[in-house]
Amino acid sequence: MTLKPDGKTPQRLTFDVDGAKGTVTFVGWQTDTLAPDALFAPPPDAPVTEVDRADVYRIFSSLFNFLMEMVQ
Repeated sequence: MTLKPDGKTPQRLTFDVDGAKGTVTFVGWQTDTLAPDALFAPPPDAPVTEVDRADVYRIFSSLFNFLMEMVQ
């Protein structure tokens, strides 16, 4: 995980879990706010690879736990 220069805001997350590799690029970071569905739509020209839902849940759960530990 790469943080922006402020040392608190995520910029990029690269993962490799059970053969599923990828990079998540954070274009915005807000807490305690509502987000429109359009923010979660993939870019129209991006390649698509289906991954196991359980793996994605584990990755984001681990990321959330890690970030919450950093905030404390």
